[in-house]
Amino acid sequence: MGSEASGLGHDVAVGLAGGPENFERLRRAKGAGLMAPLWGGLAHRAQNDKNLPLPELALAAAVERRADWAGRAVERAVEMVRMPAAGASGWIHRDAGCMSLSGGHHTLEIALVIDWLWPVIGRDRREALVQGLIAQGVENLTRTPEGTRDPGDGRGRLLTMRRLDKADPNCLHPVFEQVNNWDIWFATGLYLAACVAERAYLKPEASWPKLEWGTCFDTGFSLDAARIERWKGVAQERIETAIASQLGPDGDFGEGVNYAGYAGEALVYAMAALQRTGRMARWPQGVLALPRWARNQYAGEIGSSAAANFNDSTLEGRVALPLFAHVASQGGDPQTQAITLDAVARSKEEASAMLLLGLRPELPAAAVELPRAAHYRHTGTVNWRTGREEHEHLNGQMGPGELGVLFSLKSGAHGGAHQHRDRNSLFLWAHGEPLVVDSGDSRYSSGSYGANFFETAAHNCVLIDGRGQVGDNTRPLAGKILEHRDEGEVSTLLAEAGMCYEGVKQCRRRVVFLRPSLFVVADRVRGGCAELTWLLHGYNADGAASWSVDGRHLRLTRPGARLDVFFVETPAQAAISAGTLEGKPGGTLRAAVSIKGAAATAVLVPSRTDEQAPEAEWEKDGGLTVRFSGTATGVRAEAGRVRCNGVVYEG
Repeated sequence: MGSEASGLGHDVAVGLAGGPENFERLRRAKGAGLMAPLWGGLAHRAQNDKNLPLPELALAAAVERRADWAGRAVERAVEMVRMPAAGASGWIHRDAGCMSLSGGHHTLEIALVIDWLWPVIGRDRREALVQGLIAQGVENLTRTPEGTRDPGDGRGRLLTMRRLDKADPNCLHPVFEQVNNWDIWFATGLYLAACVAERAYLKPEASWPKLEWGTCFDTGFSLDAARIERWKGVAQERIETAIASQLGPDGDFGEGVNYAGYAGEALVYAMAALQRTGRMARWPQGVLALPRWARNQYAGEIGSSAAANFNDSTLEGRVALPLFAHVASQGGDPQTQAITLDAVARSKEEASAMLLLGLRPELPAAAVELPRAAHYRHTGTVNWRTGREEHEHLNGQMGPGELGVLFSLKSGAHGGAHQHRDRNSLFLWAHGEPLVVDSGDSRYSSGSYGANFFETAAHNCVLIDGRGQVGDNTRPLAGKILEHRDEGEVSTLLAEAGMCYEGVKQCRRRVVFLRPSLFVVADRVRGGCAELTWLLHGYNADGAASWSVDGRHLRLTRPGARLDVFFVETPAQAAISAGTLEGKPGGTLRAAVSIKGAAATAVLVPSRTDEQAPEAEWEKDGGLTVRFSGTATGVRAEAGRVRCNGVVYEG
């Protein structure tokens, strides 16, 4: 066992993200209930894992008062600030000539080590760490190696401060809609570094003499209150802009489920630090609502099954456990607390420092009911679901509380740098099977159907005369949900993506959900459209899917469920091709159905493979009747609208 330092964890430099009262609470709670296995796992890793992330090692040292763990954390932090500027895990992205994401993480981690372990860091180490933190991670105007400079500037490395300042010509994301998780991570690291520097040089205490600036690193400038306040102001503006641009009032996150998990970790550091240093009175409502949205994006309970995977999101979305924990304690909502406890219990992730600092198992929890119909206004995401049933997960285990059917459609705000050209794209999970999925792994990859993953061809949308949507991070374009209604056994939506296609006035998708298991999807284009190509991507990562094509009838078959697709209009051509999903060739099978004209109307019927399949009958006057599970549904396509069982839906 290592030596104990009695004062360790009581006196900190600033108290960023956590302070003495948090450390004392963890000392009292770490051996009981849910906290016992979580803390036990962290303590074991602190003792045995040489690569344990620095925030976790620093927190473990502070709470357990372990001087040996603290020493390891400090030495690793010193090694980090002395890393070369460029390299695989360096501070600078050599090709881009700017701060790397690794550098952003280094900044945040070193700031927390300095803060939480300040009492046991000797003066020399303090100066090396604080000055290195500023010189490597915040602002350094000295000359640097070739390839790590901004060639249009000549002042030196383009570090975090300049990458976030909208007044700087080299700002990372100067346009409001472009801000993404990088901005949150960079801004949070910048804010923590500014607070640490202020404490070390401008607001010393008698027991901790003021450090001498410039003894370890040449930064090329003097440190004063105005410069530190500018750092704080830029950081806070970027954090607030990221929240305003990416988070809606309903808690939906523009970059998607996967990045809501990743950015959520940065958000919790940012919110906690701003609140503890008096720069924020309370957390924004959008942040407090985010866990409810994230839960509702999953086909089953949090941590199992799959997510409605729009944007750069994998089928298995990422859950922001630290954010959930802090939001539950901040908002005092018993349902959010229930979501948090459920997510933590199901997660296979190791407990992070911020999860342990935010988790309050003793808070009251209430049962959570997922809404059967929900519209999230910012992302333009609509979720519809049916009753629950027990089914077998993809990993072969049984679990209660899963959904019979989850349908999701997105047509909303631009999602920052991780945006895809996928307005009006849909997702369908039914009876324990992912049926219709998003094929896009990452906007940085290529090769799906001969196009990049962010192109429309890789999504469940329409092509207009072979053309997909336009718009990117330099020209942000958005769709919109014009109408959403949930009435008894019928839910309906009308989505508009016209501004995302060039040369058309409108591109609308009307969807009618006749519960429990029939969807009418009607696409209508106005202006310049001779042919629509209707796209649907079936899940095939396990190689267990197949499509069959018979005139106006397509069927996707998987082991536990199938999807029948009936077209009102007669297709000119239907082709099946393989695409990539999450790095796996053949992970999706795409049906591309070409229909002459500016309208396409399809009826989708998901069903279990052990029940009788649906049947369809086409009438001479163009109508379609689908019979399934003892019910007959009549669908008729008309100009600018669709009729379902005699009810007219405009669009």
